[in-house]
Amino acid sequence: MENLNININFSQSQIELQQLSATMGGGTLTGQGTVSVKDLRPDTVALVLSGTNITVVMPGLYSGGVDGSLSLSGPALRPTLAGTINLSHGTVAVTEAAGPGTLSDVPIRLDTSVVLGDAVNYVQGPARARLTGGLHIGGTIGRPILTGQIQAVNGTINILGTPYTVSQGVLTFSEGSGVFPHISVTAQGLYGPTRVFLNVDGVLPTPTLSWTSDPPMSQDQVLALVVGTSGGQSSPAGLLSQVLFGSLTSSVQQAFGLDALTIAYDAQSPLNLQIGKYILTNLYLSIGEVLGRSSAYTRPGFGTVAPLNPTGQSYTVLGIQYNLSPTLSASYNVDSLGDDVFYLLARIPF
Repeated sequence: MENLNININFSQSQIELQQLSATMGGGTLTGQGTVSVKDLRPDTVALVLSGTNITVVMPGLYSGGVDGSLSLSGPALRPTLAGTINLSHGTVAVTEAAGPGTLSDVPIRLDTSVVLGDAVNYVQGPARARLTGGLHIGGTIGRPILTGQIQAVNGTINILGTPYTVSQGVLTFSEGSGVFPHISVTAQGLYGPTRVFLNVDGVLPTPTLSWTSDPPMSQDQVLALVVGTSGGQSSPAGLLSQVLFGSLTSSVQQAFGLDALTIAYDAQSPLNLQIGKYILTNLYLSIGEVLGRSSAYTRPGFGTVAPLNPTGQSYTVLGIQYNLSPTLSASYNVDSLGDDVFYLLARIPF
Protein backbone atom coordinates (compact mmCIF):
# COMPACT_ATOMS: atom_id res chain seq x y z
CA MET A 1 0.00 0.00 0.00
CA GLU A 2 1.38 3.40 -1.03
CA ASN A 3 0.39 7.08 -0.99
CA LEU A 4 -1.80 6.56 2.08
CA ASN A 5 -3.89 9.59 3.01
CA ILE A 6 -6.23 9.51 6.04
CA ASN A 7 -8.39 12.30 7.44
CA ILE A 8 -10.08 11.47 10.77
CA ASN A 9 -12.12 13.69 13.10
CA PHE A 10 -12.73 12.81 16.76
CA SER A 11 -15.56 13.97 19.00
CA GLN A 12 -17.03 12.81 22.29
CA SER A 13 -19.69 10.70 20.59
CA GLN A 14 -18.19 9.84 17.20
CA ILE A 15 -15.10 8.97 15.22
CA GLU A 16 -15.48 10.15 11.65
CA LEU A 17 -13.35 8.83 8.81
CA GLN A 18 -13.78 11.71 6.41
CA GLN A 19 -11.45 10.34 3.79
CA LEU A 20 -9.15 7.41 3.18
CA SER A 21 -7.25 7.06 -0.08
CA ALA A 22 -4.31 4.95 -1.12
CA THR A 23 -2.65 3.22 -4.05
CA MET A 24 -2.77 -0.58 -3.79
CA GLY A 25 -1.78 -3.23 -6.31
CA GLY A 26 -1.73 -0.72 -9.15
CA GLY A 27 -5.26 0.50 -8.34
CA THR A 28 -6.99 2.89 -5.98
CA LEU A 29 -8.51 2.28 -2.55
CA THR A 30 -10.93 4.75 -0.94
CA GLY A 31 -12.98 4.73 2.25
CA GLN A 32 -15.17 6.78 4.54
CA GLY A 33 -17.63 6.35 7.41
CA THR A 34 -18.26 6.75 11.11
CA VAL A 35 -17.94 4.88 14.40
CA SER A 36 -20.29 6.06 17.15
CA VAL A 37 -18.98 6.01 20.71
CA LYS A 38 -20.94 5.33 23.88
CA ASP A 39 -19.45 5.18 27.38
CA LEU A 40 -16.00 5.55 25.81
CA ARG A 41 -16.52 2.38 23.77
CA PRO A 42 -17.40 1.83 20.10
CA ASP A 43 -21.15 1.42 19.81
CA THR A 44 -22.05 1.20 16.10
CA VAL A 45 -20.04 1.27 12.89
CA ALA A 46 -20.86 2.49 9.38
CA LEU A 47 -17.79 2.20 7.17
CA VAL A 48 -17.48 1.86 3.39
CA LEU A 49 -14.35 0.73 1.52
CA SER A 50 -14.11 0.73 -2.28
CA GLY A 51 -11.40 -0.54 -4.63
CA THR A 52 -10.82 -0.05 -8.35
CA ASN A 53 -8.40 -1.88 -10.64
CA ILE A 54 -6.53 -3.49 -7.75
CA THR A 55 -4.27 -6.48 -8.37
CA VAL A 56 -4.05 -8.87 -5.45
CA VAL A 57 -1.95 -11.96 -4.80
CA MET A 58 -3.46 -14.46 -2.38
CA PRO A 59 -1.21 -17.57 -2.42
CA GLY A 60 -3.17 -20.80 -2.62
CA LEU A 61 -6.41 -19.03 -3.59
CA TYR A 62 -6.44 -16.21 -6.18
CA SER A 63 -4.18 -13.84 -8.06
CA GLY A 64 -5.57 -11.14 -10.32
CA GLY A 65 -7.81 -8.11 -10.60
CA VAL A 66 -10.32 -7.01 -7.97
CA ASP A 67 -12.96 -4.28 -8.03
CA GLY A 68 -15.81 -3.67 -5.63
CA SER A 69 -17.20 -2.05 -2.57
CA LEU A 70 -17.63 -3.41 0.97
CA SER A 71 -19.44 -1.95 3.94
CA LEU A 72 -19.04 -2.76 7.62
CA SER A 73 -22.14 -1.73 9.55
CA GLY A 74 -24.19 -2.51 12.65
CA PRO A 75 -23.31 -3.06 16.30
CA ALA A 76 -19.57 -2.72 16.89
CA LEU A 77 -19.41 -6.05 18.72
CA ARG A 78 -21.14 -7.94 15.87
CA PRO A 79 -21.08 -5.95 12.62
CA THR A 80 -22.00 -7.19 9.15
CA LEU A 81 -19.60 -7.13 6.20
CA ALA A 82 -21.65 -6.67 3.03
CA GLY A 83 -21.09 -5.75 -0.61
CA THR A 84 -19.90 -7.10 -3.94
CA ILE A 85 -16.44 -8.11 -5.10
CA ASN A 86 -15.76 -8.47 -8.83
CA LEU A 87 -12.85 -10.65 -9.98
CA SER A 88 -11.32 -10.30 -13.45
CA HIS A 89 -8.19 -11.23 -15.41
CA GLY A 90 -6.97 -13.55 -12.71
CA THR A 91 -6.15 -17.12 -11.80
CA VAL A 92 -7.83 -19.32 -9.21
CA ALA A 93 -5.56 -22.02 -7.79
CA VAL A 94 -6.93 -23.50 -4.56
CA THR A 95 -4.28 -25.60 -2.86
CA GLU A 96 -6.42 -26.72 0.08
CA ALA A 97 -9.77 -26.05 1.74
CA ALA A 98 -9.55 -23.28 4.29
CA GLY A 99 -10.57 -24.09 7.81
CA PRO A 100 -11.80 -21.76 10.57
CA GLY A 101 -8.23 -21.27 11.84
CA THR A 102 -7.56 -18.18 13.90
CA LEU A 103 -10.65 -16.40 12.55
CA SER A 104 -13.17 -18.77 14.14
CA ASP A 105 -13.87 -16.35 17.01
CA VAL A 106 -14.15 -13.14 14.95
CA PRO A 107 -17.78 -11.96 15.40
CA ILE A 108 -18.31 -10.50 11.93
CA ARG A 109 -21.34 -11.60 9.96
CA LEU A 110 -21.08 -11.89 6.17
CA ASP A 111 -23.44 -10.82 3.41
CA THR A 112 -21.03 -10.60 0.49
CA SER A 113 -21.21 -11.55 -3.19
CA VAL A 114 -18.29 -12.59 -5.38
CA VAL A 115 -18.79 -12.26 -9.14
CA LEU A 116 -16.45 -13.87 -11.67
CA GLY A 117 -15.92 -11.46 -14.55
CA ASP A 118 -13.73 -11.47 -17.64
CA ALA A 119 -10.81 -13.86 -18.03
CA VAL A 120 -10.91 -15.62 -14.67
CA ASN A 121 -9.16 -18.96 -15.11
CA TYR A 122 -8.74 -22.03 -12.97
CA VAL A 123 -5.25 -23.51 -13.18
CA GLN A 124 -4.38 -26.42 -10.92
CA GLY A 125 -1.91 -29.10 -11.97
CA PRO A 126 -3.18 -30.73 -15.18
CA ALA A 127 -6.56 -28.93 -15.14
CA ARG A 128 -7.38 -25.61 -16.83
CA ALA A 129 -10.69 -23.84 -17.40
CA ARG A 130 -12.23 -20.40 -17.73
CA LEU A 131 -14.68 -19.77 -14.90
CA THR A 132 -18.00 -17.93 -14.89
CA GLY A 133 -20.74 -17.47 -12.30
CA GLY A 134 -20.64 -16.23 -8.74
CA LEU A 135 -21.10 -16.93 -5.05
CA HIS A 136 -22.87 -15.45 -2.07
CA ILE A 137 -20.96 -15.70 1.20
CA GLY A 138 -23.03 -15.69 4.37
CA GLY A 139 -22.51 -16.92 7.91
CA THR A 140 -19.51 -15.50 9.74
CA ILE A 141 -15.84 -15.07 8.96
CA GLY A 142 -15.04 -18.08 11.11
CA ARG A 143 -17.86 -20.22 9.71
CA PRO A 144 -18.72 -19.02 6.20
CA ILE A 145 -21.70 -20.39 4.28
CA LEU A 146 -21.38 -20.38 0.50
CA THR A 147 -24.22 -20.54 -2.01
CA GLY A 148 -24.15 -20.18 -5.77
CA GLN A 149 -22.76 -21.82 -8.84
CA ILE A 150 -19.53 -21.67 -10.84
CA GLN A 151 -19.31 -23.03 -14.39
CA ALA A 152 -16.18 -24.19 -16.20
CA VAL A 153 -15.97 -23.03 -19.82
CA ASN A 154 -13.43 -24.30 -22.37
CA GLY A 155 -11.86 -26.59 -19.81
CA THR A 156 -9.18 -29.22 -20.36
CA ILE A 157 -7.69 -31.89 -18.10
CA ASN A 158 -4.38 -33.51 -19.00
CA ILE A 159 -4.37 -37.12 -17.82
CA LEU A 160 -0.99 -38.81 -18.30
CA GLY A 161 -0.30 -36.73 -21.39
CA THR A 162 -3.75 -37.10 -22.98
CA PRO A 163 -5.93 -33.96 -23.16
CA TYR A 164 -9.55 -34.35 -22.06
CA THR A 165 -12.01 -31.69 -23.20
CA VAL A 166 -14.49 -30.68 -20.50
CA SER A 167 -17.96 -30.64 -22.04
CA GLN A 168 -19.65 -29.81 -18.73
CA GLY A 169 -18.23 -28.54 -15.46
CA VAL A 170 -20.27 -27.12 -12.58
CA LEU A 171 -19.53 -26.41 -8.94
CA THR A 172 -22.67 -25.91 -6.85
CA PHE A 173 -22.41 -24.44 -3.36
CA SER A 174 -25.30 -24.85 -0.92
CA GLU A 175 -25.90 -24.00 2.73
CA GLY A 176 -25.84 -27.64 3.80
CA SER A 177 -22.31 -28.27 2.51
CA GLY A 178 -20.56 -25.26 4.04
CA VAL A 179 -17.46 -24.44 1.97
CA PHE A 180 -17.41 -27.78 0.12
CA PRO A 181 -19.27 -27.73 -3.22
CA HIS A 182 -20.94 -30.43 -5.25
CA ILE A 183 -18.93 -31.05 -8.41
CA SER A 184 -20.29 -32.35 -11.70
CA VAL A 185 -17.78 -32.72 -14.54
CA THR A 186 -17.93 -34.58 -17.83
CA ALA A 187 -14.80 -34.74 -19.97
CA GLN A 188 -13.69 -36.77 -22.96
CA GLY A 189 -10.34 -37.85 -24.33
CA LEU A 190 -9.29 -39.74 -27.45
CA TYR A 191 -7.12 -42.88 -27.62
CA GLY A 192 -6.83 -43.82 -31.29
CA PRO A 193 -10.32 -44.89 -32.42
CA THR A 194 -11.64 -45.06 -28.83
CA ARG A 195 -13.24 -42.09 -27.10
CA VAL A 196 -13.09 -42.22 -23.30
CA PHE A 197 -15.50 -40.29 -21.07
CA LEU A 198 -14.63 -39.26 -17.52
CA ASN A 199 -17.47 -38.39 -15.15
CA VAL A 200 -16.85 -36.77 -11.77
CA ASP A 201 -19.83 -36.35 -9.46
CA GLY A 202 -20.24 -35.76 -5.74
CA VAL A 203 -19.27 -33.44 -2.91
CA LEU A 204 -15.64 -32.37 -2.64
CA PRO A 205 -13.18 -33.54 -1.49
CA THR A 206 -14.51 -37.10 -2.08
CA PRO A 207 -16.45 -37.18 -5.36
CA THR A 208 -17.11 -40.35 -7.36
CA LEU A 209 -15.19 -40.97 -10.59
CA SER A 210 -16.51 -43.23 -13.34
CA TRP A 211 -15.26 -44.08 -16.82
CA THR A 212 -17.14 -45.04 -19.98
CA SER A 213 -16.06 -45.38 -23.59
CA ASP A 214 -17.19 -45.51 -27.19
CA PRO A 215 -17.03 -48.29 -28.32
CA PRO A 216 -18.16 -49.66 -24.93
CA MET A 217 -15.59 -51.33 -22.66
CA SER A 218 -15.49 -52.39 -19.02
CA GLN A 219 -14.10 -50.06 -16.34
CA ASP A 220 -10.93 -52.18 -16.10
CA GLN A 221 -10.42 -52.05 -19.85
CA VAL A 222 -10.92 -48.28 -19.93
CA LEU A 223 -8.47 -47.73 -17.08
CA ALA A 224 -5.94 -50.01 -18.78
CA LEU A 225 -6.27 -47.90 -21.93
CA VAL A 226 -5.88 -44.65 -19.99
CA VAL A 227 -2.65 -45.72 -18.28
CA GLY A 228 -1.17 -47.05 -21.50
CA THR A 229 -2.01 -50.76 -21.65
CA SER A 230 -4.31 -52.74 -23.91
CA GLY A 231 -5.77 -56.18 -23.40
CA GLY A 232 -3.60 -56.83 -20.36
CA GLN A 233 -0.32 -56.15 -22.26
CA SER A 234 1.59 -53.14 -21.02
CA SER A 235 3.40 -50.61 -23.20
CA PRO A 236 6.32 -49.44 -21.01
CA ALA A 237 7.65 -46.90 -23.50
CA GLY A 238 4.22 -45.37 -24.01
CA LEU A 239 3.43 -45.23 -20.29
CA LEU A 240 6.86 -43.79 -19.45
CA SER A 241 6.54 -41.07 -22.07
CA GLN A 242 3.07 -40.14 -20.80
CA VAL A 243 4.22 -39.86 -17.19
CA LEU A 244 7.45 -37.97 -17.97
CA PHE A 245 5.99 -35.67 -20.59
CA GLY A 246 2.81 -35.11 -18.58
CA SER A 247 4.41 -32.99 -15.83
CA LEU A 248 6.60 -31.12 -18.33
CA THR A 249 3.81 -30.26 -20.73
CA SER A 250 1.55 -29.16 -17.87
CA SER A 251 4.11 -26.49 -16.89
CA VAL A 252 4.67 -25.35 -20.49
CA GLN A 253 0.92 -25.34 -21.14
CA GLN A 254 0.35 -23.04 -18.17
CA ALA A 255 3.24 -20.72 -19.10
CA PHE A 256 1.97 -20.14 -22.67
CA GLY A 257 -1.75 -20.10 -21.86
CA LEU A 258 -2.59 -23.15 -23.98
CA ASP A 259 -5.68 -25.28 -23.46
CA ALA A 260 -3.88 -28.45 -24.58
CA LEU A 261 -0.27 -29.52 -25.08
CA THR A 262 0.71 -33.17 -25.46
CA ILE A 263 3.80 -35.10 -26.49
CA ALA A 264 3.23 -38.77 -27.29
CA TYR A 265 5.63 -41.53 -28.26
CA ASP A 266 5.81 -45.30 -28.05
CA ALA A 267 7.42 -48.16 -29.92
CA GLN A 268 4.61 -48.42 -32.48
CA SER A 269 4.11 -44.71 -33.25
CA PRO A 270 6.21 -41.69 -34.23
CA LEU A 271 6.82 -38.70 -31.97
CA ASN A 272 3.65 -36.61 -31.97
CA LEU A 273 3.47 -33.01 -30.66
CA GLN A 274 0.04 -31.37 -30.38
CA ILE A 275 -1.06 -27.96 -29.08
CA GLY A 276 -4.54 -26.43 -28.98
CA LYS A 277 -6.42 -23.40 -27.72
CA TYR A 278 -9.99 -22.09 -27.60
CA ILE A 279 -10.11 -18.78 -29.49
CA LEU A 280 -13.85 -18.38 -28.84
CA THR A 281 -16.22 -19.98 -26.35
CA ASN A 282 -16.99 -22.97 -28.62
CA LEU A 283 -14.25 -22.70 -31.27
CA TYR A 284 -11.07 -24.73 -30.78
CA LEU A 285 -7.95 -24.59 -32.97
CA SER A 286 -5.15 -27.15 -32.88
CA ILE A 287 -1.88 -27.92 -34.63
CA GLY A 288 0.05 -31.17 -34.52
CA GLU A 289 3.52 -32.07 -35.75
CA VAL A 290 4.28 -35.75 -36.43
CA LEU A 291 7.99 -36.56 -36.55
CA GLY A 292 9.45 -39.80 -37.84
CA ARG A 293 8.43 -42.86 -39.76
CA SER A 294 5.21 -43.68 -41.58
CA SER A 295 2.49 -44.73 -39.15
CA ALA A 296 -1.06 -44.09 -38.08
CA TYR A 297 -1.23 -40.89 -36.10
CA THR A 298 -3.78 -39.32 -33.79
CA ARG A 299 -5.28 -36.18 -35.18
CA PRO A 300 -5.58 -33.44 -32.55
CA GLY A 301 -8.65 -34.37 -30.57
CA PHE A 302 -10.66 -36.03 -33.33
CA GLY A 303 -9.54 -39.51 -34.39
CA THR A 304 -6.94 -41.80 -35.91
CA VAL A 305 -6.22 -41.64 -39.61
CA ALA A 306 -3.40 -43.33 -41.54
CA PRO A 307 -2.39 -41.10 -44.46
CA LEU A 308 -0.36 -42.47 -47.34
CA ASN A 309 3.17 -41.59 -46.24
CA PRO A 310 5.59 -44.19 -47.63
CA THR A 311 8.64 -41.94 -47.18
CA GLY A 312 8.06 -41.57 -43.44
CA GLN A 313 8.51 -37.78 -43.69
CA SER A 314 7.35 -35.46 -40.93
CA TYR A 315 4.09 -33.63 -41.48
CA THR A 316 1.85 -31.04 -39.85
CA VAL A 317 -1.85 -31.36 -39.03
CA LEU A 318 -4.16 -28.36 -38.59
CA GLY A 319 -7.55 -28.82 -36.94
CA ILE A 320 -10.59 -26.70 -36.16
CA GLN A 321 -13.47 -27.85 -33.97
CA TYR A 322 -16.77 -26.15 -33.19
CA ASN A 323 -18.84 -27.41 -30.27
CA LEU A 324 -22.45 -27.12 -31.35
CA SER A 325 -23.58 -28.41 -27.93
CA PRO A 326 -22.11 -30.42 -25.03
CA THR A 327 -22.90 -33.60 -27.00
CA LEU A 328 -22.38 -32.51 -30.64
CA SER A 329 -19.29 -31.10 -32.35
CA ALA A 330 -18.09 -30.58 -35.91
CA SER A 331 -14.42 -30.59 -36.90
CA TYR A 332 -12.21 -30.31 -39.96
CA ASN A 333 -8.56 -31.44 -40.23
CA VAL A 334 -6.01 -30.90 -42.99
CA ASP A 335 -2.36 -32.00 -43.09
CA SER A 336 0.71 -31.02 -45.07
CA LEU A 337 0.56 -34.31 -46.99
CA GLY A 338 -2.59 -33.09 -48.72
CA ASP A 339 -5.13 -35.15 -46.77
CA ASP A 340 -8.20 -33.59 -45.19
CA VAL A 341 -11.17 -34.99 -43.29
CA PHE A 342 -14.43 -33.69 -41.80
CA TYR A 343 -15.97 -35.14 -38.62
CA LEU A 344 -19.40 -34.75 -37.04
CA LEU A 345 -19.28 -36.28 -33.56
CA ALA A 346 -22.40 -36.89 -31.50
CA ARG A 347 -22.61 -38.42 -28.03
CA ILE A 348 -25.92 -40.09 -27.26
CA PRO A 349 -26.32 -41.01 -23.56
CA PHE A 350 -28.17 -44.22 -22.68
